Amino acid sequence: MRRAAVLFEVLLSIAIFTGAALFTLRAVRQGITGLDQRQREARALDLAGTALAMLEAGLIDLADLREGDPAMLAEALGDQPKRFEDGPMAAAWLIDADTQPTEFAGLTLVSVTVTDRSGGDAMRSAGPDDIGVVTITLRQLMRLAPLEAPPYEEDELVADLIDESGGAE
Repeated sequence: MRRAAVLFEVLLSIAIFTGAALFTLRAVRQGITGLDQRQREARALDLAGTALAMLEAGLIDLADLREGDPAMLAEALGDQPKRFEDGPMAAAWLIDADTQPTEFAGLTLVSVTVTDRSGGDAMRSAGPDDIGVVTITLRQLMRLAPLEAPPYEEDELVADLIDESGGAE
């Protein structure tokens, strides 16, 4: 009888230890997944803020943003960030821009939406059902610079057709 009681105690302690270990592993995994999610949200927020700042500064225009390629922002800054250009992650980031007229003269409401469909490092190992999409939208009122035509360049073929008086021959 005593051996059965000792065996029962050992089995019970193993079951309790296993349950506690599984609970701890699940909590750690949820913590890592949450941290990864926040990191992806921070990256998306940074990318959207950079896009709005560059648009306001005139370094890029709406057409650049509507192409949806985050590497374009790096090129405009003269940077080459590896996290956007290399590997399967490059196709996971999308940028979209939208404009709306406002009641304020000369101001336009610009919305930049950045989407990360990669699912993150921790979530990719969790399985396809657990993969989440991070979407961040920033809105800002700004004065958009009018589209400027490229400066006039005189064509060599046309130069011969114009006489010195300014009229055509």
